[in-house]
Amino acid sequence: MRSLARKLSLVAAIIGSGQLCAAEVTPRAGVVIEDLSYGQVLYEYYKQDYFSALTTLLVEEHFSRINEHATEAELLRGGLLLSYGLHSDAAEIFELLLGNDMAPTLVEDGKAVFAEQELRGRAWFFLGKVLFQRGYTSEAAEALRYSGDKLAAHQSAERDALLSQAYMELGELGKAEQIVDAWESVDDWGNYARYNLGVALVKANRVNEAAVYLDAVGTIKASSEEMLALRDRANLALGFVWLRQEDGAQAKVALERIRLAGPFSNSALLGYGWAEAAQGNYRGALVPWLELRDRQAIDPAFQESVLAIPYAYRQLGANQQAVESYTAAIQIYDDEIGRLDRAIVVARQGELMKQLLTEDISDFSRVSWSLSSLPDTAEARYLYEVIASNRFQTGLRNYRDLLMLASHLRDWQARLGIYGDIVDSRMAAYAIALERLPDGLYAEQIAAHRSTYEGVAETVSAAENSYGSAVFASAKESAVLQRIDALENSPEWAMASADAQEKLQLFKGLLSWDMDSDFKLQLWQQQGQLSELGTIIADSENTRARLVQRLTATPLLLEDYAERARMLAPQVEQLIDEVAVVSALQISELGEVAAEELVDQRERLLQYRAQARFAQAAIFDSVAASTELAE
Repeated sequence: MRSLARKLSLVAAIIGSGQLCAAEVTPRAGVVIEDLSYGQVLYEYYKQDYFSALTTLLVEEHFSRINEHATEAELLRGGLLLSYGLHSDAAEIFELLLGNDMAPTLVEDGKAVFAEQELRGRAWFFLGKVLFQRGYTSEAAEALRYSGDKLAAHQSAERDALLSQAYMELGELGKAEQIVDAWESVDDWGNYARYNLGVALVKANRVNEAAVYLDAVGTIKASSEEMLALRDRANLALGFVWLRQEDGAQAKVALERIRLAGPFSNSALLGYGWAEAAQGNYRGALVPWLELRDRQAIDPAFQESVLAIPYAYRQLGANQQAVESYTAAIQIYDDEIGRLDRAIVVARQGELMKQLLTEDISDFSRVSWSLSSLPDTAEARYLYEVIASNRFQTGLRNYRDLLMLASHLRDWQARLGIYGDIVDSRMAAYAIALERLPDGLYAEQIAAHRSTYEGVAETVSAAENSYGSAVFASAKESAVLQRIDALENSPEWAMASADAQEKLQLFKGLLSWDMDSDFKLQLWQQQGQLSELGTIIADSENTRARLVQRLTATPLLLEDYAERARMLAPQVEQLIDEVAVVSALQISELGEVAAEELVDQRERLLQYRAQARFAQAAIFDSVAASTELAE
């Protein structure tokens, strides 16, 4: 089955604005990350795991862990919500940011003002996109005008494209022309804007002005498949514009620029045939129409061409070939109507929608995802046009997001059970630790420190109460003092000579002098040791108290985690059920959208078949009338 990439490449041009890609909300470069939590969000964001980035951001903001980058984090959250289609939530964020004073994140060299203007501009830009996608065109235009000139280049181009499209929808084509005419660079958004303006001017019956813009897009030098397809689309539109003006010559000029292998080649061949017919060259018209006859029967251009071929034969007077071609056309329509009947049944059963995502649901991180190919089934071949519509693409993205949510919810459901096991294991470990706590932890160390503290305190107290005493005397000094005291208290000392008594008093004075000279230093040292021991004891007791508190409080915290897990389990299960219900409804809606398109195709084929039968009958009547006249 052929790829949808080329067929869907012009969706943005048709609807004016595609869904926001998450990459468009990329934070500003060159900003130093101050909050670790915000760094984690950006890590997941740059991995393109946008769902994890969003959930992490929500958690970190809930616990107030992002302070230095609060404004940019909110802008990022709004952009991610917008990329998931949550327009209302995103709009509330952007409106709140614009209603508050935005704190600048850069403060040196005048960068603060620029940073604030840039943040405000991006907020207005995203708000304008939200309003535009929700259908508030006038409000969107006003918001986009407020976005200023500080946007990144790609955002500025998209802003101008959106603003011009908004003016077109408001009927203010003059303002749209001013924006498009002032476009200096040749870029994709500019080409889309010119194409959209050309189409809008055609609808306003300003054909000559429309032709200028369509011709500009139809002659661009394109290298990407997207721009090549847009160029073909513009030439196709221009060709049919000239056909409506019955100018076959100019129509052929535009149609000849369309690639024969491009997504619009069938329509170009059909239009080229009508351009030849408009000039009366029915033989020339048969050339592209007969070429179409060998192409796929599901293509609308093919289906119209099988009516155009016998029409040309009839204009050339080849009634036999015309009748045969009409007969072949009727058979083709009958076969296709039967296939469409079966496809409508399959679409309404929902199986077709599941087939569409079989190969595309492996990577849920791609916010900007779109369907790139169709399954090779008989029913899917009819859905090229419907899948290219914004309504279907949006619905399919919503269904894919529901599948993503269901996957995450099932993963969280499994994790809740694992968290319960972890909590039970941790609580058992803490219970063992609490049993060992009362008698052992730091008890011996604190007791030893207390004993030492009491001894030093007693010494210091004694020294303070008897200043200059022999409290700090060494063992040798104490022994000498004891001998002196014993000698002075002995009966013989009273009969000692005056010279001996004088020498003893001198020796005793010298010893007291030495002891007194070290007393203050030793008292200060002992007081310092006492203070240090007090600090050690206090720290040990505080450490023990904190540990006891932690060991006592942790089980309560773990029990709180367990309770939260128990409370979340039924909520997650309920969400899984709700997502399943909404997914079924989304499948049903998508099936109905597809069925409506298939019914429209069927109605068109019924009209073609009726025309073929009527034209065939008209030929028979004409031939019969001619025969009667000849007789």
